[in-house]
Parts: sequence; C-alpha cells; structure tokens
Amino acid sequence: MDLKGSDFRGLTFHQYNFAGMDFSESNFDGCLFLESNFVLADLSNSSLMSADFSKTIGTETNFNHCNLSNAKFDFSIYTKSNFNSSVFRNMSGVNALMSGSQFVKADLFKAILISANLSGSNFIGANLQEAVLGGANLSNANLSNANISKSFIYGLSAWNLRTEGLIQNDLVISHDYEDFILTVDDIEIAQFIYLISQNSKLSNVIDKITSKVVLILGRFSNERYRVLIRIKESLRMNGYVPVLFDFEKPESRSLTETIALLGRMSKFIIADLTDAKSVPQELSVIIPGNPSITIQPILLKGSEVYSMFEHWRQYPWVMNVFEYETIDHLKEQMVPRIIQPAIDYYQAHARKK
Repeated sequence: MDLKGSDFRGLTFHQYNFAGMDFSESNFDGCLFLESNFVLADLSNSSLMSADFSKTIGTETNFNHCNLSNAKFDFSIYTKSNFNSSVFRNMSGVNALMSGSQFVKADLFKAILISANLSGSNFIGANLQEAVLGGANLSNANLSNANISKSFIYGLSAWNLRTEGLIQNDLVISHDYEDFILTVDDIEIAQFIYLISQNSKLSNVIDKITSKVVLILGRFSNERYRVLIRIKESLRMNGYVPVLFDFEKPESRSLTETIALLGRMSKFIIADLTDAKSVPQELSVIIPGNPSITIQPILLKGSEVYSMFEHWRQYPWVMNVFEYETIDHLKEQMVPRIIQPAIDYYQAHARKK
C-alpha cells in the first residue's frame, strides 16, 4: 500500500500491520506504536519525532533520513534495517534487537542503548557522542570514522570492531553506582583498564587465567600440527583452557616476546620437541626466570632432542621428556605422564612459597 507523504501526527497504532507499506516522506511525529509490525516497510525521509516503537517489529525496514529524536525503540526488533543519515538524538533503545543494521552517518547523540544488540551493524561516520551503551553488544560492528566520545560503555561487548578513524575520547568505563568516574580513550582496551583500576577484580582474573591456561608449543607442519591439536583436545577434556599459538602476532611484539607473555600467564607449558624449529628460542626466554611455570617436554619416540636442550635439564621446573609412540598413546598418557607431573611440581612449588 502506498501512503507516501501522509500525515499521521499524534496517532496511536495498536498491533497494526504495516508490513511492506510505503510511508516515505510521511509525518509520524508524536505517534505511539504498540506491538506493530513494520517488516519491509519503507519510512525513508519521514519524520518520527517522539514516536514510540516499543515492542515493534521492523526487520529489514528502511528508516533512511528519518528524524527519530526522542523516539522509543525499547524491546523492539529491527534487525538488518536501514537507518542511514537518520537522527536519533535522545532516543531510547533499551534491549532493542538491531543487529546487522545500517547507521551510516546517523546521529545518535545521547541515545540510550542499554543492553541493545547492535552486533554486526555499520556505524561508519555516525555520531554516538554521550550515548549510553552499558551492556550493549557491538561485536563485529564497523565504527570507522564514527565518534563515540564521552559515551558510557560499562559492560559493553566490543569484540572484533573496525575502528579506523574512530574518535573515542573520554569513554566512561566506571559503573554509575561507583563514587568515581573513570575514562579511557580506547574502546578496545577499556575493559582491561577497568580491571587494572579494580585490584581485587584484576587479582581474581589473573588467578583464573593462571589456574586454567596451558600453553602448547611445537612445530606447525602438517603431521606435527595434528599432534598439537590432539593435545589441545585432551587438555580441554580435562578442564583446562589450551592456548595454541597459531595466530598472527601483535605488531608491537616479536613472536618470542608474545610467546613469553603467554607462557607467564600459563599454569604449565607443554612443548613438543619433535623436529623443533622455533621451540628452542621460545623456551630460552621462558625457562630461566620462571620457576613457577612447569615445562613438560614431549618427543616422538625415535626422534632426537635438539642438542641445546640438555642445558635446560638442570632446571627443576623442566620435567623429564615424555616419549610418545603414537598420537593415541599420547592421548592415553596425557593425564598420568604429562598433566599430573606438571601439577605435582606446581603444587610443591606453591607450598614452598
């Protein structure tokens, strides 16, 4: 139905079905929409100031160039919708589901998006200054050239963001019930900075990491990689969090520095010495100064340990080399010959402190 250019100001629509209708260039100022359906409706270039869209459904709806200032989208569903260049100043979208939507150059100044799901949405060039994003999900969102300065982001989920050109000054990461205001200028390190400010919480995080994480070192050729994967699976089955370094290193750190950092965060380390390539260098920066980190070396039976490894046998936190015959043999002996010796040494060392 074509209702283009219509004047609906101040009306109430209860459980109306607007699916597929053309409301472009219409005026909905002050309207109330209760449990209505806007699926595939076209409201581009419309004015919807102070309208109430609470609990409405508008999947794949167009709201391009709309004025939605003070509008309410609480608990509404507008996934994969288009809000490009629209004005959302002071809007409320508490618990709204707007994942995968387009907010290119939208104005969301002081928008209240508490616990809203905005994952995978596109905010290129958008204005999110002073927005309330506590508990919201922005994972996989594109914030390139957007501005989120002075936004409240306590509890925000912000994994895998695109942040090229993002303006992000004075982000508030303290909770509103705390008696201080803590700000940071980088959304991706905000949670870490908050933990640093809370010594007891940081201590708990470190304890959890060091009680569960196990670093796996080895060669990443096809045959050797299969062994590392089997170790990873076995550790997971025994309640540990295995870390296998087969990802791209951070630009600010060398490969060895990154390995050393992960090693110091681990409960113990399993190092496959078979056909070793980078492992000797990695162990050389981990073993000497970390007596609380148990190193459990393993080796395929019939293979030779690299010559310089003899130097590390003098350190009591380096366990005897376990020689495994097959991958299945390695799996069978994972607990008695690899995990348990490492734990026994760890506990004995802890008692001596």
